[in-house]
Amino acid sequence: MEKKMTEKLHKLLLVDDQNSNLKIIKDTLRDSGEKYEIHFANDGKTAYEIALKVIPDLVISDWEMPVMDGIQLIRLLKLNPNTRKIPVIMATGVMTSSKNLKTALDAGAVDYIRKPIDPMELVARVNSMLRLSKSYQEILSLNTLKDRMLSVIAHDLRGPVGNLASMIEIFLESNMDETLIREFFTQVKGSIGATYTLLENLLAWAQSQRGFLKAEPVAFCLKNVGDENLILMEQIANTKKIIMKNYIPEGLEIFADRNMVQTIFRNLISNAIKFTNTGGTITLSALASKEWVDICISDTGIGISPENIKKILARDILYTSYGTNNEKGSGLGIGLVMELIGLHGSNLQIESIPGKGSDFIFSLPRA
Repeated sequence: MEKKMTEKLHKLLLVDDQNSNLKIIKDTLRDSGEKYEIHFANDGKTAYEIALKVIPDLVISDWEMPVMDGIQLIRLLKLNPNTRKIPVIMATGVMTSSKNLKTALDAGAVDYIRKPIDPMELVARVNSMLRLSKSYQEILSLNTLKDRMLSVIAHDLRGPVGNLASMIEIFLESNMDETLIREFFTQVKGSIGATYTLLENLLAWAQSQRGFLKAEPVAFCLKNVGDENLILMEQIANTKKIIMKNYIPEGLEIFADRNMVQTIFRNLISNAIKFTNTGGTITLSALASKEWVDICISDTGIGISPENIKKILARDILYTSYGTNNEKGSGLGIGLVMELIGLHGSNLQIESIPGKGSDFIFSLPRA
């Protein structure tokens, strides 16, 4: 499997009715040493259609063009929720007055370049705008995650704490025999465990977003981590009569942050239990190559549709759904798992057949 995520090229859309101008801009950007994925259009209408398909990171547009001019293009882009956040730089050699500049900026342009274009100025403005756009998108993403975090704290965390208080109150007000007391404290233990896991995920997520989460790799036995987490989750799995097996080879060592790997296993096993029906099976397995160990956590659960796999793997949202026993999650677990796997130079892959089960696959460095 692929160990590192491929480099993502910035997508640029160049719009000008003169092909010679498009070539100048393209050659200038190419000669700068930066790599871009570049798309071309000769009028605003064609540019808008391309923008809808590729969602470029930046548009550089001429002003005066046939069919649809640059100002009309900007206004159309700003009307569409899918394209309104795309920054547009106006490039023109005719409409160069202060009044023209105001018109372009009022329409939604973020910058303005006069023709003939100075190569150094073009490259500087393009790279500056791409950096600003990236920062803006990161702020929007963090703001979305912050809102989700507040929701988690307000609802998901309050729920298990409230349930625990209610259970203790029932215990104090009732007379239970030894069997009922044992069942009661088993439920209490499960509630405390779920709350503890959520708190740990919240803390780790907060550290990762602030850049404080750093991997401290050591060599250790992978099978032991699997066994420890299966024991930790055994009580919860038993309530659904789920069989859990560890097929990771004896003595196989990896070089990774042990606490992070514990968190990865705990969340993926917990997730597998959540979406596996009563009587199902969860298995841990690993296959070693020279430098990497491919790890798979499989379940015979309800499976995941391709559309939902995309949502789960999207880093800018926290996707969650109800389990087979109506268990509710915060959506933090998988997001945190992807963060931790990424810190080890790999990524998470999901293979699933709805109604049959799912495989969660990732790689860690071999010791």
